[in-house]
Amino acid sequence: MIVIKKDNTEQEFDINKVITAVSKSAERCMYEFTAEEKEMIANTVTALATNYAVIHDGKIPIKEMHKYAEKALDTVREDVAKAYRDYRNYKVDFCDMLDSVYRKSQHIRYIGDVSNANTDSAMVSTQRSLIYGQLNKNLYQKFFLNKEELQAANDGYIYIHDMKDRLDGMNCFKRSTKFMTVDGIRSFDEFNNGDRVIVPTPYGNIKKAYVYNFGIQKLYRITFKCESSEEQPEVFCTIDHRWILNDGSETTALKVGDVLYEYNGVAWEVNTIEPTDKMENVWCLRVEDDKCFILADGIPTGNCCLFDMANVLKGGFEMGNQWYTEPKSLDVAFDVISDVTISAASQQYGKLN
Repeated sequence: MIVIKKDNTEQEFDINKVITAVSKSAERCMYEFTAEEKEMIANTVTALATNYAVIHDGKIPIKEMHKYAEKALDTVREDVAKAYRDYRNYKVDFCDMLDSVYRKSQHIRYIGDVSNANTDSAMVSTQRSLIYGQLNKNLYQKFFLNKEELQAANDGYIYIHDMKDRLDGMNCFKRSTKFMTVDGIRSFDEFNNGDRVIVPTPYGNIKKAYVYNFGIQKLYRITFKCESSEEQPEVFCTIDHRWILNDGSETTALKVGDVLYEYNGVAWEVNTIEPTDKMENVWCLRVEDDKCFILADGIPTGNCCLFDMANVLKGGFEMGNQWYTEPKSLDVAFDVISDVTISAASQQYGKLN
């Protein structure tokens, strides 16, 4: 039996490759197939593929093989089947997105772009910014907007300005991370991108939230400790995630010794922070109003992508080899905020004139 791959090359059918692929999906669900389950999957896929090949000159497209793998997984482990299906859909969507970005980049390079009167697409440096912006816009549409928002934007009912600039700084958690909801402890892997959930917040409120995926990023392992518990819970997240500290301030530069906002009489202290070799899809919540939620073990945390200007200005800071003292008046504060904004924009998108 011959398998026809996506590039139309042909390869001899090998059931071990199927088992390897579905086992990777099981790992994403933190599950390991037993020998009996692997045998069941192998027998099911082989039988379905053989029946197809018999009436198609001994050949079978790779797409059909994927379908049979999904069917076999559905009979063994539905959660693994979902992970396998989601990963396949993700790869297809990502390829379509990159194809769209490529077509747009060719248009920018050889024809030009007039979507923004402030940018000259004849300049090479500007072309780079425009092409990157197109990629960021596609990523934002794919990973940040829920289905209703995306449909409304496509139909013209709403307009979202500068979608290309909205994905920078998304800092989130490993998908298996658990958090509190009104229905009990849940994890991100129980949800799809854009799903709605109701969560309690550290401030004692109940708020509506949305689950979002923010693409592949590097993870760090953070452990916590407190005097009232022998447990040392761990969290895997990006290094510059936003946290709420015990004095009510916020930080995206968590360090060992920091004490988090007290919840139910417990204030967790950061015990260790260490990088991992993990590059994974990261997830987070967007919580209405309070902009924060609670992880399992009562660990309070904040939403992503909120720039904390107050903490930047407090006590002064250094920028561009120059020391800025803490502003003492609104006029000075607005001037400094303008400098910070221009510097941040220049670092991300090129020098502003």
